[in-house]
Amino acid sequence: MIQDTVILNKFHQLTPEQQQQMLDFMDFLLFKKEIKDDTSPQIKSKPALAGTQPFEFLATPEESGIPVNEWNMEHFN
Repeated sequence: MIQDTVILNKFHQLTPEQQQQMLDFMDFLLFKKEIKDDTSPQIKSKPALAGTQPFEFLATPEESGIPVNEWNMEHFN
């Protein structure tokens, strides 16, 4: 309990901006702890490829199933 009082007293000595930084830092530490403690197999973040460009198909028109007359010749450059 003494440690709580010391932390709170020091916190009140900080400027409002510093207090916000301290709260943000504490949130960061709690987030790290949550990730470390989480042993469940659930994925909490986006897949590694989320938000990236779609894969470019590099096969021939025949292999893609797209009719040759609809094939964009940019794929061959």
